[in-house]
Amino acid sequence: MSRIGSVLGINDSTGELTTACVGTSAFRSSAVDGVGITLTGGALALQAAGASLSSGVQRDEVSKFAGAVIKGDLADSDVLGGLMTEENTYGTDLICELDVQITTASREACTASFGVTTNPAVAAVDNLIDDADVNAPASKFVYTSIDSTLAGTNGRARVVWPSGDYISGSKSTGAAAGLVGTYVIRVIDAN
Repeated sequence: MSRIGSVLGINDSTGELTTACVGTSAFRSSAVDGVGITLTGGALALQAAGASLSSGVQRDEVSKFAGAVIKGDLADSDVLGGLMTEENTYGTDLICELDVQITTASREACTASFGVTTNPAVAAVDNLIDDADVNAPASKFVYTSIDSTLAGTNGRARVVWPSGDYISGSKSTGAAAGLVGTYVIRVIDAN
């Protein structure tokens, strides 16, 4: 350990600066949360995801440039955009794909469509998933835009989600009462 005056020390083997104000590991130990950041070999590092995939950088902390995930719950509403609505507030056009997991089917016959639109209150859109039968699943079921057999006639695997526009889900036919589920939008900024 080399010293500069009585306040600053330099660890000769690591080059780490220490002071009486901070100590040798105060910053490192306070920055380590054991979930996203860990201490490996004396250095701060991103925590590995682990066997349960629950550690490491969390979904809400991933940049749109690396590919981000937006998740939410479906509502059982029959109004336009009533099943789900997300606005692109990220300041750039994004490439997106969509999964919709139905955990409890609607009580009555119902189809639902999902897509990108400038105004979800004006018209239902179906450019991601077209007329998914949300009354049919007897158990958990996932509709995805990236599988053409589940995306329907007008659904596409990926679409451009312009800045300021919305991804919305609406009842196409029937009634959505009792519908329970979640949606997952995966986006990446290709600009």
